[in-house]
Amino acid sequence: MKQPFLPKLTKCALLVILSLSTGLGIIVVVSSLTMPQVKDFRQEYVLAQAIRHGVYPYLPVPELGKLWLPGVDLSGYPHPTPHPVVVGWLCLPLTWFGFGAAAQLWLVFELCCLLLAVLLWQRLAHVTLDRQHVPLTICVLLGWPPLYGELWIGQLTLLLLVLFLTAWLALRHGWEKLGGALLGVLLLLKLMGWPLLLWLLWRRQRRPVWAAALTCLSAHALIGLVHGWALIWDYYTRVGPLVTAHYQTHEDNFSLWSIGPRLFSAAHQGKGFAAAPLLNAPLLAQALAVLLPLLFLAAALRWALRVKHFDLGFALLLAAGAVLNPVAWSFYLLLALPACDLLLRQLQAQRWPHGWTFATALTLGATLIPQPLYSRVALLFASGVDAAGRPVVPVLPGLVTFVPLAALVLLLVMLVKVESQLE
Repeated sequence: MKQPFLPKLTKCALLVILSLSTGLGIIVVVSSLTMPQVKDFRQEYVLAQAIRHGVYPYLPVPELGKLWLPGVDLSGYPHPTPHPVVVGWLCLPLTWFGFGAAAQLWLVFELCCLLLAVLLWQRLAHVTLDRQHVPLTICVLLGWPPLYGELWIGQLTLLLLVLFLTAWLALRHGWEKLGGALLGVLLLLKLMGWPLLLWLLWRRQRRPVWAAALTCLSAHALIGLVHGWALIWDYYTRVGPLVTAHYQTHEDNFSLWSIGPRLFSAAHQGKGFAAAPLLNAPLLAQALAVLLPLLFLAAALRWALRVKHFDLGFALLLAAGAVLNPVAWSFYLLLALPACDLLLRQLQAQRWPHGWTFATALTLGATLIPQPLYSRVALLFASGVDAAGRPVVPVLPGLVTFVPLAALVLLLVMLVKVESQLE
């Protein structure tokens, strides 16, 4: 008789871990309601308030906070909001509420996006979930640190995931103009989705690319007419580079763009700790900051073109895009959920081969550790402080904060390799 894949004791242990992580996630989400002042949503709120009241929206966040969030500490944002004007338009209805109520409404909106994302993936994956399984799936996801971290600070990633899944569904059904327009909206909200457009262009699917371009151009024309063309110029030439430089070497940023400066530049240091570079070579740091994303983009496009199924290519580039922008936070891993599910389905189709299954478990397990814990591990190696009072960590222990990046890359490699074995 064939032995079960998981022994009963292992299943019980997994159930306990799952229950504890879900409980922790629910506690984190509920507690965020009592501490709205910690939410990153503060930036979206003051942006929308500035737009509503005719104040220039790209003043430094603390200056805008004095007008609409008095008494709230915004010293952690000594820069303009990184969000485009379209995000401010999206949040305009919330400006008629105080910040506490607005943050609560935003959390409700995010939870609705989570539910919608589960239902959309159900359609995409051709899975029929019973009514009781939908809330169970949501509860399980709430135990995942990238998700409850997203809900804790009130970010946009769940909305982006819904838009990605809707565009995916539209493109699969042949509604290329709708799918492209949705990818254009993603560019407007967070400069996300552009690797998918390159992939579609390479596949000679030009209609969604033109639809995305037309959507972006139309929105920017409207922004220019309403707010002035100088605002658009200021956002792309000053605000974007300023925010990127501020967060490029932040220890929790695991974007490919940050590897070079973390390794070879003494000019930029993290916010929680400082790390001496392996070699102070600013030109090398700048070169790697561009070269590594380009190499990974080329590899991801090659993988997406090699796989035989449209869904795998879309999921692969959706996940890869999470680290191809200059800043990548842990909640961006939500964009890798479809790739994770497809990989698990492939392993299930092969009756869970032990080698690949073990590697997948280790890879996904790395994402179960909250990103701040990786920073705390690095701080265990600290020796002294710098002139700014930050702990000094050797550069190699400091690289432990890139574990989520390594996990994402390994996940995509396994997705391609396991798919090739199914053919």
